[in-house]
Amino acid sequence: MLKFRFWRGLKSEELRNATRVHFENNVTYEELRNKVREEEFEMKLLKDKDNKHKMGKVSQLAVETDAC
Repeated sequence: MLKFRFWRGLKSEELRNATRVHFENNVTYEELRNKVREEEFEMKLLKDKDNKHKMGKVSQLAVETDAC
């Protein structure tokens, strides 16, 4: 019951898709929660990495335009 309530409460569709296999398998609530938190952490790291990469490109463009 708690597992289903937890699953319905997830707002991120991307997070649901990434952990659906664990939900559909016969895992406990605690195991599902841990897997979801692991995925959430990995997604956050990837998002932060992408943002830093984009910021680097913007700064580089600003320097190049100032030099002209």
